[in-house]
Amino acid sequence: MFSQMRLRKSTRELAALRAAARVLEEIFRESKDIIQTGKKECEVVAQIDRLARNKGVEDVRLLAGKGRLQPPGTGLMGTVQGHWAVHLAIQYGRYWVEGGRSYNLDFDPKIEETYGKARDALAKMTRNIQPGHSPDSVDGVARQQLGDFYTTASIYGLGNGIGLDPWEAPFFDEAGAREASSVTPSPPILESDMTLAFRVAIAMEGKLVLHGDSYHLTPSGLVPLCAQDQR
Repeated sequence: MFSQMRLRKSTRELAALRAAARVLEEIFRESKDIIQTGKKECEVVAQIDRLARNKGVEDVRLLAGKGRLQPPGTGLMGTVQGHWAVHLAIQYGRYWVEGGRSYNLDFDPKIEETYGKARDALAKMTRNIQPGHSPDSVDGVARQQLGDFYTTASIYGLGNGIGLDPWEAPFFDEAGAREASSVTPSPPILESDMTLAFRVAIAMEGKLVLHGDSYHLTPSGLVPLCAQDQR
């Protein structure tokens, strides 16, 4: 019962989430100076973590890599080469937000084109989500928008709710829906003042291009939390 009540955020909670989203955007922007070709991946991860902690972030969950996203301490033992994708979730002021970015260090035109497709697909997908839609319908919208890219674009899941936990109901793809039955069942419809995280990851020639953001579902549709904070 309580977990279902937590799905819609209060005005105070939305303000806290927008503040967290602003910090996340700052970390992504400042990470451009940290993520450099030839640096050790573990060193880059440590510096991003330190950057976040210095901004008052309470907890950090990071996945990164060139062709596969991996957590620190396991696969991130090589050096950064040409392209690096980062999925980052932070807890700030008790609330979680997440996002994903790709850093095209060699300015490879194929990477830039694919990253454009990922951003465009995410924009089209989120524009089609309104209060009153079923969470299950998001998967259908994504399949329509992504077409042949869907298989790899959804490899890390299309998204989920976010707030006091980094992974909340509702869930938007088949894998997430299965997990939801053991966590918090997804509500029958999406409602205003839910906060949602969406991501698109496209595999291309052994590289992974990622883009994602956290959103506030308003009566007129989804608005990025960081965009709201800048108004």
